[in-house]
Amino acid sequence: MHYVGGTADITTVKVREDLSLEHVQSSGGGPWGGVNVDDKFFTLLRELIGPEVFKEVQDSDPNWKSMEYEMRMAFESSKRKVGANM
Repeated sequence: MHYVGGTADITTVKVREDLSLEHVQSSGGGPWGGVNVDDKFFTLLRELIGPEVFKEVQDSDPNWKSMEYEMRMAFESSKRKVGANM
């Protein structure tokens, strides 16, 4: 069995007589979503390295944005492997 992961956000809408949509119930979401997990991981990383050093790397390295993107993609890939062999 291969675990892919993911969530489903469901919103309920009502179609009015004039064919416009009315939101009846919005998706609940919550602080356990993948983006929040990513943010917590990078907050932890910043704290482990030290906020000053982290900021210095951000400010001094012209490739920081692409490095951050690569780290986020690697972290996302790692999250998807959790539980894959369960």
